[in-house]
Amino acid sequence: MEKLEVIGTSPLPRFGHTITSIAKTKAILFGGATGDTGKYAITGDTYCFDINTKIWKKLNTLGQSPSPRAAHAAVAVEANQMVIYGGATGGGSLATDDLFLLDVRNGEDNASWTLVPVIGTTPGRRYGHTITYCKPFLIVFGGNTGSEPVNDVWVLNVEKAPFSWAKVESKGDVPVQRVYHSASLCQTGNAQNMIVIFGGRSHLQEAMNDTWGLRRHRDGRWDWVRAPLKPEKEAPIGRYQHTSAFLGTLLLIVGGRTNNVGETVGLDIYDTETSEWYKYPTIQRFRHSCWLSDANIYIYGGLLHESPNVPTCLLYTS
Repeated sequence: MEKLEVIGTSPLPRFGHTITSIAKTKAILFGGATGDTGKYAITGDTYCFDINTKIWKKLNTLGQSPSPRAAHAAVAVEANQMVIYGGATGGGSLATDDLFLLDVRNGEDNASWTLVPVIGTTPGRRYGHTITYCKPFLIVFGGNTGSEPVNDVWVLNVEKAPFSWAKVESKGDVPVQRVYHSASLCQTGNAQNMIVIFGGRSHLQEAMNDTWGLRRHRDGRWDWVRAPLKPEKEAPIGRYQHTSAFLGTLLLIVGGRTNNVGETVGLDIYDTETSEWYKYPTIQRFRHSCWLSDANIYIYGGLLHESPNVPTCLLYTS
């Protein structure tokens, strides 16, 4: 991993934020917690990072911005557009169940937040969940409702107005309740259009290492399938507060933490074509963010195992 030297208006060190790739060379940071031990401040900042120029820019957004939050979830829906949902606002409180859209199509200086009008029942308030986009559906899975981890799935069709959330009822085996897991969309190969989740912290406080795929069938059914594992290959270490991303057919699991303080957590890669796991050493981070551009992975912020109460603002790439 190589540390990137950046310029511009850099965000404060933080954790529990999101960074979302909205274009080939641009990524948007939102929210997270800054400060250190016992003095954290929850933020509602919006920043843009340009990969080509290495410039951070704080956006003075228009419209109705989301409230400050951390442990929320974000995903790009189209070029230069992204949504966020949920999160924690500090002091045990949770963000509303509103869906927010950031539109950067008219340039960073005219970036605008919109509260998306949604009718009916929502997934409700939660943190440590995931949101993914498999056109035309937004998919929310898991997280903690403030009282317990859950394993429910909710979908919203962005091409069907008025917008409404629908709870998915799937038959067969399903992942157990969890929080601080990861979810990424595979866009090629045998797992094409499958949302693949990994790990998380279970309702029993276990650091998990299971991998599941969620897919929609042509008849509208959604179902889960547990990812196969070659018996001769060692499974990755259980973890939570990690991130994941797909590079072609390869699922990259980046960072995270276990229930053993300071335990080393490497980069694990799952090949969806061969069902094999591979392990590589990497920087130690949890509650960070990561994104891919071309074949490069970018890792920003989060907490370090050697100083787990003090966030970093370093950006790494490989």
